[in-house]
Amino acid sequence: SSAWEGMPLAIAEAMAMEKPVVATSVGGVAELAGDAGYLVQAGNSEALTDAMLDMMHKPAADRQAIGRAARVRIQTGFNLDSRVDEWERLYRSLVSKAPQPPEPH
Repeated sequence: SSAWEGMPLAIAEAMAMEKPVVATSVGGVAELAGDAGYLVQAGNSEALTDAMLDMMHKPAADRQAIGRAARVRIQTGFNLDSRVDEWERLYRSLVSKAPQPPEPH
């Protein structure tokens, strides 16, 4: 659990190892985790406890399915190629909106 977070590497690593997520919904956690587990409000230890217990009590097959989906999410949405493509689109959109210098006469 975190009170604040950027893009948490520990959660990404766990997802890459097919582990379901139980975390606080701060910073980039929701964007990263998607539906790969449970997210609770920061500072709510009771909700975090409940979410952890609920995940632990799920049938193994359900936890494994969530974990597999987590890995697919990391592989498809957070790999180097997808990040490079996203940054390239951003840069191209910014360059296309930038004022152009006047043509020399």
